[in-house]
Amino acid sequence: MKTPFLSLLPLLTLAACGWDLPNSGNAYLHLPLWDARGIQATVDGLYVPMPHNGGITLLAPGEDARRVDIGEGRVVNITVPPASSAATVAAVIERYRCEVDDKKEARKVDRLADCADEDLKVDVEIDLIAGGVVTSSVPLDTPFRSMVWNAAGTHAIAWTDAATAAGIDGVVNLTSVTVIDTIAGTATAVPVGFSATDVLFDDAGARAIVLSQSAVAVIDLATSPPARDVTFALTLDPDQVVTPVGVQLTPDGDYALISVQGSSDLYVLDLVNNSVNIVTLDLAPSAMHVDPSDDLTVLVSATTAAVDIMDHRFFDVTRVQLDEAMDAIIDGDGFDLLYGRNHRDVYRLDPLTGDIVEFRLQNPLLSLHLAPTEEFAIAFTAQGAVDGRPGMEILDLRDTRGHSYPYLLEGVGIDAKFTVDDAGLLHALILQSDVTYLYALDLYGGTAREIELDEPPIGIGARAEGGFYVTHDDPLGLVSLVDPTTDAIETIAGFGTLGIFDPIDFVVQPGQEETP
Repeated sequence: MKTPFLSLLPLLTLAACGWDLPNSGNAYLHLPLWDARGIQATVDGLYVPMPHNGGITLLAPGEDARRVDIGEGRVVNITVPPASSAATVAAVIERYRCEVDDKKEARKVDRLADCADEDLKVDVEIDLIAGGVVTSSVPLDTPFRSMVWNAAGTHAIAWTDAATAAGIDGVVNLTSVTVIDTIAGTATAVPVGFSATDVLFDDAGARAIVLSQSAVAVIDLATSPPARDVTFALTLDPDQVVTPVGVQLTPDGDYALISVQGSSDLYVLDLVNNSVNIVTLDLAPSAMHVDPSDDLTVLVSATTAAVDIMDHRFFDVTRVQLDEAMDAIIDGDGFDLLYGRNHRDVYRLDPLTGDIVEFRLQNPLLSLHLAPTEEFAIAFTAQGAVDGRPGMEILDLRDTRGHSYPYLLEGVGIDAKFTVDDAGLLHALILQSDVTYLYALDLYGGTAREIELDEPPIGIGARAEGGFYVTHDDPLGLVSLVDPTTDAIETIAGFGTLGIFDPIDFVVQPGQEETP
């Protein structure tokens, strides 16, 4: 995203060229007009956060861009609850009050910037939006930086940890999380321990496991109000700091597996009998995955060239040696893909038998993307020896010999999306930096075509109604709606100017006294 200063020049030029913008002199843009990375897709279209004016803009195919009426305040972020079927977005909104004791002084407050720091008050709420309209609101006691929804979309956990508390004014409670119940319309603070870092819900969505420094708390969401059920201490020594970095549940939901930063200790929390067991591994996990079909856990480490496979009955560990250390796992149906960023090996692991298929890349790996049919994976690789160009390799996961098919790209691979056409052909859409087209590849037949774009892309996402949207680095707003079955593209541009001269609304609440 370009700086606000750079984006000011084209705005003034557009106003002079006949755009219907109010002429109010200078416009100082301290924040970007729109947030390409914060876009959320629903059946209504694309909801776009607008940092400069604090609002939300809705982009729908064949319609003019329009602002969502959120009332007075600023949108902090927007998310899509998992169970909404892409029909609802949840917006975190800050509402501002300027509480001035003196009526005469209050009349001098015309803008939010005029309010003294000691007089500015902030209220936080979550608004649920459908059809471009706010349908309900849940007030919150404190601002937060992170939020996770359960699969049913009925509850969310919101929190702020010590690392992200900078920039939040006032008192911030770092020892509790906020449980949001969208059905009851309530928000409840639940103590969990210092500086929560991650949350995992069980499959039923009735419990939340919250990781924090040296502790793990289990919250019962079925009670009213929600309450902490139990806290597991990860150390009894107050001088020792244990930092959990990953949590997974066993398929039966009876155990929570906790990996710890820089440690080979794996904490096994018995959620039925409320006890803790420690399994000592021969590696410090960088990633782990619970395979529900085989009832096993797969663990890899960035410092050990091996993969550990642990059963859930006796928590015994079986080791499989590798040629390179791996630090990430992608889950497939009956297999796992193991890879290491900046390494050249990718492994297809059968966790039940321990058998592996090794794929050797031509150049170091940047990112890996698994097709929804799980027959292929696409690896973006760093610049290689041929013309110094970045690459892409298609891994045929059906082949037990580890075959891959290398390609040279014009730009560094940014992302890959997949689609199946009416004939049942699997296509990959490849996004490259500084390249003004999408590369569409038939993964079965190997044929390819280019879908032209107006500008180089910066990101791609799936639309709820089908097809994809591509975002571009344009300060005034530029999004392309792509139909990969017809290669048709609809471009929506200039929506960043909506409300550009509108100040963020707030309320002045004068007191009863007035200075003569």
